[in-house]
Order: sequence, then structure tokens, then C-alpha cells
Amino acid sequence: MDSQLEPNKYPKHGHNLITTRSGRVVRSPAQIDREHCREQCVGEWTLDNMGCGSSQKDQTRSRLLIYLDLSEPAAIVHCEPAAAAVVDEDVELRRGLDKFLVLFKLLKQKLFEDNVLRINANYFEQQTPQQLKEPIELSALPSEAKRARICCWHKRLVQQIQEQQLYFYSFLSSLSPDTPLALCHPFALSYRQESFDSCKARLAKSLFSLFNHVIFYCGLRQCIEWQQNKKQPSSCVLSLASDRQRRARYQLSANIRESSMLIETLLHQMCHAAAYVYNGETAHGHNTQKWACRAKFLLPQLPLLVECAASYKYSCVLCRRSSYGNMRFQGKLKLLRCYHCQFELVVSACSADTTHGVPLSEQQETSYMIFLRAHYLKCEQTGHSSKMRALNAAYFQLYKL
Repeated sequence: MDSQLEPNKYPKHGHNLITTRSGRVVRSPAQIDREHCREQCVGEWTLDNMGCGSSQKDQTRSRLLIYLDLSEPAAIVHCEPAAAAVVDEDVELRRGLDKFLVLFKLLKQKLFEDNVLRINANYFEQQTPQQLKEPIELSALPSEAKRARICCWHKRLVQQIQEQQLYFYSFLSSLSPDTPLALCHPFALSYRQESFDSCKARLAKSLFSLFNHVIFYCGLRQCIEWQQNKKQPSSCVLSLASDRQRRARYQLSANIRESSMLIETLLHQMCHAAAYVYNGETAHGHNTQKWACRAKFLLPQLPLLVECAASYKYSCVLCRRSSYGNMRFQGKLKLLRCYHCQFELVVSACSADTTHGVPLSEQQETSYMIFLRAHYLKCEQTGHSSKMRALNAAYFQLYKL
């Protein structure tokens, strides 16, 4: 009969279970108490039943959380958070919350600006003429060993500047006063916190190292001079050494008063220097534009460079060719010859009067013209190029130039 009880023939976990004939388990009061205590313990210390001993069926999700009191050396576990009145009076907490909310807003703004920068960079690349995207001639780069030595001087600095920071602006963007200090690149923070006049010389060197490493193949020499005369504009002084090595140094104006002006000015002069040192270009020509486009492609934060006017005009009175540049060739004027016809050149300052060259008939006679007129027909070489090469060598030897 079902009312008769008999021990289970197959004990489980070392305990004899009492069942009826139909298989229903009969638990003693002691077993019920033990199981109830076990459920309470599991409910207090596991995430599966985080009811903190409560028997309410409508437990909210917040009661599944574990609250640790961190005000004591040893953390205390609680089932409920601190009282609202105590938390609302915490001034430091309110400050931290305000800072957190502002930081979140700033991060959203940074993401928006990063997307705008990316879109503008893609648009700039699409609008750039194909001729400016062609590879730059680099045959005149310094030797690899020399560039490696230059790179060693600034490699560590550039690594710090280029270190990617997810929650910070880039180094160049951080130099802008519009960038919040809370999201400023760590390496740019010191420049932002100092007065610009006190740190602009150091900043110029850091910018030069960054541009030289990223854009100009570590091939430019750092030779930065600051002009004391405020009326003197910034410039790139181009020169030619006795061994025909092309050199460039940078003269920055004392009127540079902010980082954006320093970035644009220094980059502009470095593009001129690269176009001259690597490509022989003496003014803002095709090669300078190529270097400026390369800079914009690699560092989209950089500004677009504006084309500048040349200072001098170089004219050949024989073949009537002329061009412009920023080199005066002081002390080397007698050595200048036309690349096409090898005749001597005339250098004049750029002005409205130099738009049209002086006719050969009106050109003042020089010793070179007299020499050439006397010996050109007598020269035994055949062809104009061979004759001019031989006559120029003879002229240099005669006048010991």
C-alpha cells in the first residue's frame, strides 16, 4: 500500500531515502532544515541566485548586483548600495561625475572631428592632380648611412610623438588651443601649458624631427635660426657649397606667435628645402608642390600650403629662356650658365619690369660675350653643345674663375 513506507534499496550520496511504494520521497524535518540552510548559503555567495536570502518572487535586476564597500581597508560585501542621502551629499563624487560626463561629450566630439578629417583627406586625395601623385625623384637623397645617423638622433622623439592614443588627439591637433587639455596628447601637453614664446624654439625642433622622419626620408639637416628683426619674414636660405652640395637653412620670423603659424611656416620652408636639396628646384615649383601633397597625404592634420612668389628671375639672353627662383647665387654669378645653350645668365630681382627680358641687342656687353664672339667660329669642336663646353672651359681658365 502507498501508505506503507520502506527504505530505498539504492542509497544515494551515503543517505538512506525513505519512499512510498509509488516512489515518492519522504523527507524528515531535519533534512528540510538542512536543505533550506544550504539554499540560503548558495544564494548569498553565487551569481546564479543573488537574492541575498530574500524570498520575494519579484526580485528586481538591481538586487542581482554585488555592492562592495571600499571605505574600509578590507572590502565589505553588501546586498544594497549606500543610502541615497549620503551619496547625494558627496561633493567629490559630484565633481567626478561632472568630469566624466564632460569627458564623454569631448570624446564624442573627437570621434566626430576624426571622421571629418578622414573625409577631408579622402576628398583632397581625389582632387589632387595625378601629376602631383607621381613618385618624387629621390636619386639625390643622402646616403643610407648618413640618413640612418640623422634618424637615430630623433627616432625616440618621433616614436613618442606618433604613439597612438585612443582617448587623445594627435600631437599636431593637440597643439591647437581649441583642443581640450583633458584630451591633449601627453607629449604636447607641456607645450600647451607653457607660454608659446618660451617653448617655440623647442617645439620647432620637435616639429622638424617629426616632419623630417615622416615626410622627408630623414635627409634634411636641422639648421634653424630665429630672426631678431620682426620685419624680416621667414625664409629658406638656399646655398651651394664649393663641392656643389646643395644646402638649406631655415630662418624663422620673430612674429610667429602661435603653434599653427609655426607648423605652416616650418613645413613650407622644409618643402622648399627638400625640393632644392633632393631635386635642385629653387622656387615654389612642381617639386615643392609634390612634397606639400606628400605631407598632406601622410599627416592629414597639416594645413594646405599656399604657393609663394619667387625673389629672382634668371634669364638667358641667347636662347631667351627664363625662370624664377629664390637663390641670388651671391659670389657665383659668373659661374651661372643656361642648361640648354650653356650661355651666361642674368640674375635680376623680381618686379613688374622683369616680366619681359631685355633683348640681346640691348644687353650690356660683358667680357664673356666678347670672348665668345671672338672664339666661337674658330673653335674646332663640332656642334653647338660641344663648342660651348670647350669655350666655357677655356674662358674659366683664362680668367681663373
